[in-house]
Amino acid sequence: MASTQSTAGQPVVVMSPALPTASAVRPYLELMDSEQIYSNFGPLVRQLEQRYADILGVSAQQVVTSANATLALAGAVATLDKSEWSVPAWTFPATAHAPLMSGRRLAFADVSLDSWLLGDDSRPTRGEDRGRIPVIPFGANFQLDDFDPEEESLVIDAAASLGNFPRLESLPKSWAVIFSLHATKILGCGEGALTIFGSSAAAKKFRAWSNFGFAGSRIPKFLATNAKMSEIAAAYALTALDQWETSEVSWRRVHASASAISKKHGLARSPRADASLSPYWIGVFKDESATKKAELVFAANAIDTRR
Repeated sequence: MASTQSTAGQPVVVMSPALPTASAVRPYLELMDSEQIYSNFGPLVRQLEQRYADILGVSAQQVVTSANATLALAGAVATLDKSEWSVPAWTFPATAHAPLMSGRRLAFADVSLDSWLLGDDSRPTRGEDRGRIPVIPFGANFQLDDFDPEEESLVIDAAASLGNFPRLESLPKSWAVIFSLHATKILGCGEGALTIFGSSAAAKKFRAWSNFGFAGSRIPKFLATNAKMSEIAAAYALTALDQWETSEVSWRRVHASASAISKKHGLARSPRADASLSPYWIGVFKDESATKKAELVFAANAIDTRR
């Protein structure tokens, strides 16, 4: 379940976007107009990459924006040198689309009942031509030491986890981490994504992949696509970052309420829910009857839910 604060007489809806207002974004849009640059790695995109690099503890050369997280996943897979990729059998379809979009083989693996992360049995042996795409469930907080640093190729799908600002300065060279900036995520810009690579060389290749394969010339060097973030999306993302001090307080207040209600009623929650800042309130129920009862209680109080 994922909800936003309602106004009097209106229902609380699942996954309601919470973007900066047009008036707040206006200074960036006016700067964009004055520069007359609207795409193609413009100054607002570069500023956004630098600011997130500082926050996440990496260099700006390791951070690449893109049009959305699905393309970011596909591009990261295309950039890293493995022919097969294991993904969770329980995840959003975008994770599974990514290897197929990049011409790689796809393998499904189970998640752990305790962590909801890919289980250790999915790990490839050293030298095996296979990487993994573990999904951080429902915006949970994570650290790099949750994974084996010796693993060769890892694309961490942390789509909803950006609000936790994990430190990534020790990101291995053959790894990547992807955050979504979709409208329903914390710090969203409408549509967009951030990919943080362990090496600037991999980021440079990804940047070329997102720009038709152009790498220093107008002749494509490899099969690629157009996945660049626009300056308009960057303007919204920068404004969301400017407003973070205020919005973080609001998010933490909502999370505290969800936690208190869950504890009062003995409602199990997703792993690391109390230690994370995400756009979700996930309830875990023991059976179909308990799930249905909770849905009816929420519905009676004009609170929307989603399985």
